[in-house]
Amino acid sequence: MCIELTPSFLQMLRLVSSDGKEFEIKTEHAVLSRSLSAKIAARKDLERIRFATIHSREMKLAVAYMEYCKGQEPAIKPREYPDMKKVCSDENLERFAVPTIEAACAAYDLSLDTLQHLCAMAIVRALPKTPFDLLIEQLQSLCSSSPI
Repeated sequence: MCIELTPSFLQMLRLVSSDGKEFEIKTEHAVLSRSLSAKIAARKDLERIRFATIHSREMKLAVAYMEYCKGQEPAIKPREYPDMKKVCSDENLERFAVPTIEAACAAYDLSLDTLQHLCAMAIVRALPKTPFDLLIEQLQSLCSSSPI
C-alpha cells in the first residue's frame, strides 16, 4: 500500500493497550503494520488507536519492533528456517523473539508477519521434547554407534 507522506503523516501516533497504557510511535514506523497502515490511510488525522486484545507487555514489544525496523520489513522470512542463525545476520532481531502466545497473537493482530514468526519460532524452541523426540534421538544414537 502506498501512503502519501504529508506533514500530518509525519506525526506521532498513540497506540492504547487493553490495560490503558499509551505508546507513542512515529506514524512512518507504524506503517510496517498492515492493519495500522490501513487505518492511517483511511484517516489521515488519526492520532490514537485503541486495542481491546493487546496488553501493554505485548504492545511495548510490537512498538519497539516497529521502531527498530523503521517502517521497513526485515529482509528475512524466519518461518522458512528453523534456525535463526542461518538466516538472520541481524542478531538484534533475536531479542524480539518472545516465546509467548500473547506476543505472537499481538503480532498477528497488528499484521507484523516477521515478528509473529519470530515469536512462533521462540515458542517452538521453548517447548519440551516429547517422548517421541527422545525416542528418535535414542534410535539415531544407537544406529550411529553400532556397526552395520
